[in-house]
Amino acid sequence: IQQCLNSEIMFHCRLKQPFVLFGKHSSSEDLESYSFNFPSESHQVRNTGPLGSAARHMILQCVAPKGPLACSRTYFFETTHTPYLGNQNTEQKKTEVLLLSQIYSAAVQAVLSGIKCYSCTSSATKAKDVAENTFLMALDSMNLSPYRSSLRYGLTCFIFVFRIIPLTDEESRYAVKTASMTVHDIPDLQWDRGDLGSVVFSESFLESSINIQQKDGTVSSDSCYAILTTTVPRYACWLVCVGLKIYFRSLCRFSLQFRFPKTHIFRKIIFFSEGLLFIHSQYGTFTLSKDHISTIKFYDPDSSAVSSLLVEYESSMLPHLPYPLHSADHCLVFALQPRSKSHRAFYSKVRSLASDSDRKLHDSQEPPVAKRRGSLKTSYCQLPEQDMFRQHFALSSIGQEPILYDHLGVLFPSAELRNPVSSQGDKVVITIITGLPGSHKKRLCNFLVQLNKEHGRWVVYEPDPDSCDSFSASHLQQYLSSFLESQRGPGGKPRLLVLSPGYTDVLDVVQAVLFHPDPVVQACFTIGAVTACVDPLFLSEFIFPFCASCMSGIVSTVVFTGLTAEQKRPLVQHVHQLVRSANPTAAFILAEKGAVTRNEDVNLILSDSSFNEPQMLRARYVLYPGWCKGRFCSGSGSLVLTQQRVAFKRPLERPLFVTRCKALKSSLRPSPFRGNVYNVWGKVRFSDSDQLMEVSYNTVSGTLSIVPLTPGPKDTTTPCFLIFDGVGLTEDGLKDWLRLCAKQKQTKKPKKTKSTLSPQEIKSIHMTRHLDPLPPGFFYNGYQYVDIFGEKMNFHPCILFQAILTNCLYVYQNEQANRNH
Repeated sequence: IQQCLNSEIMFHCRLKQPFVLFGKHSSSEDLESYSFNFPSESHQVRNTGPLGSAARHMILQCVAPKGPLACSRTYFFETTHTPYLGNQNTEQKKTEVLLLSQIYSAAVQAVLSGIKCYSCTSSATKAKDVAENTFLMALDSMNLSPYRSSLRYGLTCFIFVFRIIPLTDEESRYAVKTASMTVHDIPDLQWDRGDLGSVVFSESFLESSINIQQKDGTVSSDSCYAILTTTVPRYACWLVCVGLKIYFRSLCRFSLQFRFPKTHIFRKIIFFSEGLLFIHSQYGTFTLSKDHISTIKFYDPDSSAVSSLLVEYESSMLPHLPYPLHSADHCLVFALQPRSKSHRAFYSKVRSLASDSDRKLHDSQEPPVAKRRGSLKTSYCQLPEQDMFRQHFALSSIGQEPILYDHLGVLFPSAELRNPVSSQGDKVVITIITGLPGSHKKRLCNFLVQLNKEHGRWVVYEPDPDSCDSFSASHLQQYLSSFLESQRGPGGKPRLLVLSPGYTDVLDVVQAVLFHPDPVVQACFTIGAVTACVDPLFLSEFIFPFCASCMSGIVSTVVFTGLTAEQKRPLVQHVHQLVRSANPTAAFILAEKGAVTRNEDVNLILSDSSFNEPQMLRARYVLYPGWCKGRFCSGSGSLVLTQQRVAFKRPLERPLFVTRCKALKSSLRPSPFRGNVYNVWGKVRFSDSDQLMEVSYNTVSGTLSIVPLTPGPKDTTTPCFLIFDGVGLTEDGLKDWLRLCAKQKQTKKPKKTKSTLSPQEIKSIHMTRHLDPLPPGFFYNGYQYVDIFGEKMNFHPCILFQAILTNCLYVYQNEQANRNH
């Protein structure tokens, strides 16, 4: 096991090391050498080719110093083509560079096909088989079948992760992978001069896979990938030594032959009457004569976009074209940047010669998608494929929860998936209003109903306010079913306002509405918008519980219900910034105590479609995995807020109740906040009135509200109650707090007995009766009582004192009885 682990570590270390090897020195033996310690003088470009000549190619590996990115390339020191100089030679000369280029091209195709297979199957074995078959088929298509057996023996293909984790591990799904193919020790079958060296190609990529639930309920997989090292050129060639002299000699001859001004020699693309000249940094220079051009098409969408010049050439042009630019459709696409010299030269020298009919034809014909995207890769770093992959990977990286097929057109906009905008039809639009207790969400709800009652029928769902039970999804779903039954018939489509209770996570309410167990009822409702009410001063104590219910994807509007005069306070400004960070796309509305003053704000709150906007849908899939099936569990944070309900019958003293409520603010404790009371709400009676009062108090803001309820028949038997919101509250502690708000009953005093009399009471009785007559045998000497035996005592003699004591106890007991009644 230790030996296998060491070999695995050595393998990954070798793959992380950058290197450059020239010519024959890129053999399998050299590649297996981990340290690459060899004399540099004997391994240079000038002496690593066949029979000690100059090298024809080099292999290199690029490795990111602080990341998992790596790629391998094979570059060449000669071109694979001969620039067209007017001769009609249509045969391509077989050279070492052309052979290596063809084998390298086959390796590139094999690696790309292997990456595509792996992204679809997640199987390294299948990807390896696909890559090897693609490589061999590419050799056959280039008439290199004699090399199949020898190259297959030296073929190495694998996919790996830089971190030492197996590809079958779930963690590897999100890791950057590298696909590589190396063709070792390529033999020189044509000239029999030994091995030509090796070619290597590798790319780092990241794959993404999501599950899609079809309309019939079946789940299929969709995958894509992004190659992260495409910025490193796959093909490059340089002319060195003698080849460089021949190249410039041919280029000057070409310029003189076609009367081309020497001042324009360093342009990328040059137009002339007999053809065009193109200079490429990786492919060298090549010419396109009009004798080899079959069709020229030009696409110019507008003056500010990149123009595309499509040149279709004859097969006789292949020997004079760099091998990497060969394609089955015999077409080249040149991208002309707007307002560039090449763009202006084309319009001045070529476009002016075209007839009006040709111009219309060429302008209206858009190039193929593949060609158009290929031309844009050199002009823009932000490609459509990269944007699509980022959206795809954002959804796949959060888990394997399925995505509904109907949402694909919104998540990945394209012509194929774009669905027509569906209207609400006869669906009942639900507006959800949420917020912490004390955020005036009930007032906002009442305000909206009063403001819009003339424009349609409004129904408000609010759980029993007298109960402090948690939110019940089944209760809401039963209400929706009964609501649908009761609203059938004429009268117009009603609107439904759902007021979330207490500290309920609004996502639980959303899932209860969207995933009703009855499909018929589910199809009759839709959520229009979700609005969160915020009191900035109260929110300062509940930053994290509120932010969890105000995240993007659910809440589209945030209503700040604090006082208008407090909006400029630093604390309020910080709360605004925090909410904006949690929900960057939400609309902010100022409504003091829930009173909305602008019609535009009312329209935002009562919107019919803001909940289903594209950015909201994307945010829900990213932030709440499984929400589309109702399987997302909101859970609870570290701060658990509870509600306690206390019922009672006695009336409260209004001054005592107000004083005790205001004292709650000074009793707030820091973390862990145990024992803190943040809200008090309920229905009580005060001793100065028999009418039932609705009271509410917010501890943080200090706002107290006492509102008489609608007068009705006098009923003093209705129990009163108060609901307390806080952390770690106990029923006994709240009852003790409540007793201090009512008039205190005097406790009954027990009857006095001889054993319960205190020494002070006994002394008091003696002082009032010490002058009573003494019994026989006692006398008083002026200081103490003395009997006939000479014994002295400080109190009246016992016999007489017992009688006096009994008489006094009788008086005490009568006084206590009168006081208790």
